[in-house]
Amino acid sequence: MHHYKFFALAAMFLCGSSFASDEYFVCDTAKGTIKLDENKGVLRYTLSKDRKTEFNYESKGNDYSGFKYNHYSRYQTDYFNVSFVNAEYKYTIFSNYENESESRGVSVTNLNSKKESVYDCKSVGTDRLSDLSAKLASVNQKSSGEVKSAIDNLNKSIDKQIDNNPERKSFIFSLKDSWKQMIDKKCQLETIDSTGTDTEMAEVNNCLV
Repeated sequence: MHHYKFFALAAMFLCGSSFASDEYFVCDTAKGTIKLDENKGVLRYTLSKDRKTEFNYESKGNDYSGFKYNHYSRYQTDYFNVSFVNAEYKYTIFSNYENESESRGVSVTNLNSKKESVYDCKSVGTDRLSDLSAKLASVNQKSSGEVKSAIDNLNKSIDKQIDNNPERKSFIFSLKDSWKQMIDKKCQLETIDSTGTDTEMAEVNNCLV
């Protein structure tokens, strides 16, 4: 009976652990072992070497704030990566397939000098980056809602200004059009890297809000 209780408790512990943390990417590189996992709604990137954590970066909320993703696909080509920026460096975990050739690893880019260092995986333990698509899609939905709310508030403010200053209606609309053109150009420049990818909508929306 005691043995049964022991194994039951062990099973509960193991099951609980598996639900608490979900690994999406694990591989060994020249710099150490990189891992991207989720724990209690927090997405986390870790670099470890000799069983010691060398670097750690976590999302700032349960919507993976701080992380961005790109997915590009065409015939015999599939690029998927997850990236974040920390201390003027951009880290990109990538899993690419093109013409029957695969490459995985992490790239680190200095945003000032634009120098990029790429650390390819020597061995891959887990590659489930594509499984993040459904979860990261919620970021797009949330950002779309935030944009709609911001536009609604702007329109209400404009209507109020027109009601208070009917003689300046044309001027107010002219300002609105000029502002929209300026923001559109700004967002085109800031989101050029995400053009044609799954994350384009979220990037544009984040710029607009």
